[in-house]
Amino acid sequence: MIFTKLTLKNFKSHKNTVIDFEPGISIIVGENGAGKSTILEGISFALFKRHSGKKIDDLVRITKNKNSHEQMSVILEFISNGKEYKVTRTRSTSTKAELVVKDSDGGTTRISTGDSSVNNELQLLLGMDADLFLNAIYIQQGEIASLVDKTPSEKKQLIGKLLGVEGLEKAWKNSLPLINIYEHQKSELEGRTASSLELNNDLKSKKVVLEDIKIKGNDIEKEIKELEQLKNKKSNEKLEMEKAKSTFDTLNTQLINENGNTKRVVDDKKKFQEQLNDLKIKEKEMNTLEKFSTKLPIYLEFLESVKNLKQITKEIEKYEEKLDKIQKQKSILEKEEDGYNQYLQLQKKLNDFNDRKSKLEGELEIIKGLEKNKSDIEKEISENNEKIEKFFKHTNKSLNIDVDDFDELKRKIVDFKVEAEKKIKEIEDKSSSKSQEISRLEEGIKSAKEPLSEIQKVDSKCPICESDISEEKKDSLIDSYNNKIKSNEEFIENLKKELNKISNEKSIFKNKLEEIQLIENNISENMHMYDIIKKDLEKIKDIDSNLNKFEDTRDKLDNVLLSIKDQTELQNTTKKNHDNYVHAQGSLDALGKEYDIKDKLKEVIRSMDMEVEKLKAAMGKDTYLSPDIKEKDLKNRIEDLKEKDRKYNQLKGLIVQLPILESQIKNKRDELDSIRSKIDDIENNIKACNYSEDKYKNVVFTHEISKEKLKGLNKELNEITGKATQIIADIEDLTIKLNQNDVLKEKLENIEDYLKLLKEIRTLYSKDGIQKVLRNRSKPLIQKNTKDFFEQFDFNYSDLKIDDEYNISVFGLEGENTLEMLSGGEKIAIALALRLGITKAMSKGNVETILLDEPTIHLDSYRRHDLIDLLRQMSSLPQMIIVTHDTELENAADSIIKLQKDAGISKVIIAD
Repeated sequence: MIFTKLTLKNFKSHKNTVIDFEPGISIIVGENGAGKSTILEGISFALFKRHSGKKIDDLVRITKNKNSHEQMSVILEFISNGKEYKVTRTRSTSTKAELVVKDSDGGTTRISTGDSSVNNELQLLLGMDADLFLNAIYIQQGEIASLVDKTPSEKKQLIGKLLGVEGLEKAWKNSLPLINIYEHQKSELEGRTASSLELNNDLKSKKVVLEDIKIKGNDIEKEIKELEQLKNKKSNEKLEMEKAKSTFDTLNTQLINENGNTKRVVDDKKKFQEQLNDLKIKEKEMNTLEKFSTKLPIYLEFLESVKNLKQITKEIEKYEEKLDKIQKQKSILEKEEDGYNQYLQLQKKLNDFNDRKSKLEGELEIIKGLEKNKSDIEKEISENNEKIEKFFKHTNKSLNIDVDDFDELKRKIVDFKVEAEKKIKEIEDKSSSKSQEISRLEEGIKSAKEPLSEIQKVDSKCPICESDISEEKKDSLIDSYNNKIKSNEEFIENLKKELNKISNEKSIFKNKLEEIQLIENNISENMHMYDIIKKDLEKIKDIDSNLNKFEDTRDKLDNVLLSIKDQTELQNTTKKNHDNYVHAQGSLDALGKEYDIKDKLKEVIRSMDMEVEKLKAAMGKDTYLSPDIKEKDLKNRIEDLKEKDRKYNQLKGLIVQLPILESQIKNKRDELDSIRSKIDDIENNIKACNYSEDKYKNVVFTHEISKEKLKGLNKELNEITGKATQIIADIEDLTIKLNQNDVLKEKLENIEDYLKLLKEIRTLYSKDGIQKVLRNRSKPLIQKNTKDFFEQFDFNYSDLKIDDEYNISVFGLEGENTLEMLSGGEKIAIALALRLGITKAMSKGNVETILLDEPTIHLDSYRRHDLIDLLRQMSSLPQMIIVTHDTELENAADSIIKLQKDAGISKVIIAD
């Protein structure tokens, strides 16, 4: 299968992305979060609907309008077995899928639609399902580094996971809880089916007890029937007596109520009569006060007119005074008009000079701002120059060089880094060699201590072959083992000292490398400061140019200030005329228009005439009123009339109740006659009612006694019935349990058979079962494929072998070498060959494309370089798609696809 084109629309961070894949190595690069891994996820989603989200809606790109329904689609085009195919998956309100094949004439033929159908067709077409695709073709982050760094047992576990052995191991483990569940069920069923005999005996006992309860219940039912008859008889008698008692009680209550009503009506009638007598007295008093109430409006109107005349007189005086003031201010205006006009002309000239002054002062502020800005920039230039000089001084001292140019410094730093990394690599190789030698010597000590311990325990037998040995031979062997142990320990001690020395040397170079890295990080910052200095110098040139434009500003300002002074002195000679004129004009404006004041004066005089007429009319109605009356006497007279008027109106409001009270008294007389008639009727009905209290009490007592006895018998009968019901239920339950025991015995036999089958399946899924078979069958094929890929890298080895524990060895001119004895580059080559060998084995040898997600992650710089060189040498794979943020991998690429994210949207830039 070769991928040719991928189209992503609204898929995660990709709004509309189209990628054309070429044969060879395609590198997808970009910053973290740019959407690189989403491309591989798009391929996985298109083929098998596999994705990293919790639900498919998580894959749909989020838009600003969260209520909009954007359609998401993924289209993947690929070649398989010489034919071109296209698979499409879309998501809007639901998920749709389609698989088509291109015809020879350029058209297409639909193969299938729908998720399940498309998945099945692709599985048949590619010869793999989703799990196989993810484990074989899709090489995930860190897998190559894991194959380099992990122990043989960890490698074996990782390879088992890729082969699917992990699923068998999981099935083997998960089957044990299921077996335990059925073992528990088996034990429970064995216990339950063992109680059949006890259940049969219990059933017979329950049936005997039930028969005794039935006999006792029949006797109680007979006695209850006799008591029911007596109770019913007394109930009828009681009912008749209660009817008579009810009639008696009702009539007696009515009589009591009507006697109470009689007292209430008599009291109400008496109260209403007293209120009526009181109102008639108040009516006579009201008639006496009526004449005073009619005089009050006349007096009030007379007083109002007197007050209005006083106010009108004041207004006439005020308006006449205003007219006099207006004439005085007009004469002032005529006198000061010439001086006022001259003052205004001088003020206009002063305003022009002040406008010019403001403009020139603004230009002066601009000059001050430019000069301050220039000073600040010159200070910044000085500070940045000082920082750059300090940086070069520190760097030259640290690196023991003499440079003052950034480009030359960069070249020097690169040389220092290469040299330091080379030294560290040499030290690490030397340290690894020493460590391996120590391990070999420690293993020799261990291999000598074991037989030494054994030979010291036996008398004359060899602990290895059990043949007879002499005492002399025994001592010789002991000395030999002791010498070997001592020799190895001395070598180990010397090697550890050398390792300590190497470690110190490595620390020195690492510290130097860190110092170089710190200087390298500071170069860009100082270069940025240098660029700022150049820009600041340009700014100073611009400032000087602007300052030249304002050279004569100060002279112009001095001339304007002199002119303002001359005009101000001249203006002061006419200021008094101007102030007098303005004051007179303001006074006239405040006084108002002369013709308006004259009109208001005429209107006030007319109002005076009207008030005089009102006074004459009031005096004609009451002789007490006259023009000579004092205001105090008038007010006292009005207050007296007001009090009499208030009392008159108060009495008038009370008198309206007279007809109502007379009507209420009449109603009470009629109501009293009606109540007395009712009382006579009730007393006659009580006499006619035939009711005896003693006879009623005797009937009630007999009825209650029979009722209580009947209640006790019913309770006893209910208890017997309850017991019988429980016993019947127990009998039915025992019968059901006996029937269930037969079913349980059959179920027990089935569980025993199923347990046997489960245990056989678990044994089959164990490490010594299918897991072992799968590893043993796949290992030779993986070894062959790994060897084939490894041979492409031109290392000087003739063979490669993988043992049952997945320890890897290679054979060259010096014989067999384990993985630990190889260089970093050779380890990476074997890890890459092993991973591709597993891929080829899982895909039945049909490997055309592999997908690598961040293959250089967890690798140090040396191993990254080695992996990049190895990828360049790969020739047997038609297509390799690599996702990485490591730009060094671009050197191994046939085509480069660059990704960047802009405003949350991933965009693709394809470079050659």
